[in-house]
Amino acid sequence: MNQSARIKHWKWIVPLPALLSLGFLCHNWYHKQQRPRFAIQYELVAPNAIDGYIEAGRDARVKLRYKLTNVGREPLRGIATDLGCTCQILKQPEDIFPNESDLLEFSLRAPSAGAIQRKIPILIESQRQPLVFIQVALRVPVLTPSFLHQQRELNISFIDGDSLGRRITVETIERADSDTWIAKLETTPPSLVNFTEPTVHERPNRDPALTHRTYLFEASAGQEIDSAHAGVYVLRDRSGAPLHKPQLIRVKRLPRFTNHPSSPVVRTGENTKILVLDRLGRSSLTVFRYDQELIAVTPGAVKNTFLVSLRKSTIDTKMTELELRSEDGSKVHIPLCFACD
Repeated sequence: MNQSARIKHWKWIVPLPALLSLGFLCHNWYHKQQRPRFAIQYELVAPNAIDGYIEAGRDARVKLRYKLTNVGREPLRGIATDLGCTCQILKQPEDIFPNESDLLEFSLRAPSAGAIQRKIPILIESQRQPLVFIQVALRVPVLTPSFLHQQRELNISFIDGDSLGRRITVETIERADSDTWIAKLETTPPSLVNFTEPTVHERPNRDPALTHRTYLFEASAGQEIDSAHAGVYVLRDRSGAPLHKPQLIRVKRLPRFTNHPSSPVVRTGENTKILVLDRLGRSSLTVFRYDQELIAVTPGAVKNTFLVSLRKSTIDTKMTELELRSEDGSKVHIPLCFACD
């Protein structure tokens, strides 16, 4: 090979590394352009999850640590999280540059029983919508049934003329393969309220091994209930054992109709207005035995109320009470008191 051929050959060999570097840079630039402008990935660092769930104790506050990685082209600035009222931030990064990572730490309240799932949004200052939602799943192992809410004082009111009973609801978390837990609701004295056997409704829990059961008890007034009484109640299982400490129960009977003022004062030369409340709210009211053009009954401004208007020309001092009747035959007696100016 002559001298000129060698020189021409080396002209191609010498710039080869520079060409390779340029190709590598172009390759990186191309793939970088394929990445989104802003993007983030998260990874659970602690605690460990089992089958996608983090196990915790009943009502415990669980500390969670996630690794956040910037997989976008530009820095993530002003990182913020919207945790809601059940979470508390322990450590939160402010800025994360491309291909770098930082830790996010927060605590979350576990449920009383069963499983819950939360979506934690991650936002940055230049974007209105969250970049990603961190999926958090907590599970409280349930070995024995438990109440979803603590049993508290019960207040039950019965209305005269109402054939419908009152319904008491108790919610529990139980194992899906177990028999129903609650058998009856018992009061002391026994004649205070009559409760039927519970009707049980089920719906699945997020944990497939558990079920959410709702016990519905229909209550009717006992024979002794004429005004207001108090006692205690307790829920029992199939063996008759109590499931909680006895709790107070208050029961009262209310009249269907009530009026305000309770004893209207009728004055000579003045119009009189009386407001009547129908607690059942099932029918209208009409005046009985008197001229309806002079004593008018109109719907009140509040639901299930009626406004009774006595015009001054209807004054009759012999009237001791005003009688109204509903469509279903129920009677309302309003005592009247007369005052002459």
